[in-house]
Amino acid sequence: MTQTLLITGAAGYIGSFVNKLLLENGYQTIILDDLSKGKKEYVVGGELIVGNFGDRHLLKEVCRLHRCGRIGRKAIQILRKQRG
Repeated sequence: MTQTLLITGAAGYIGSFVNKLLLENGYQTIILDDLSKGKKEYVVGGELIVGNFGDRHLLKEVCRLHRCGRIGRKAIQILRKQRG
């Protein structure tokens, strides 16, 4: 079963590369970004949800609907742990 990860800030320049790496490593991604610094065009895979990470109601609803396995503001750490 593929694990779904919720990533915040992945519509930014660096976050978009993290998203790409996660997708290449077999994860499904949900991107939560308020687009204050990011751009929709940077999200080339996964599902983009425009909103703020500080909105607890939205965060709970997104996790419930998508059954997110993890939430990663610094999702690259997940990849580092896997690679040893």
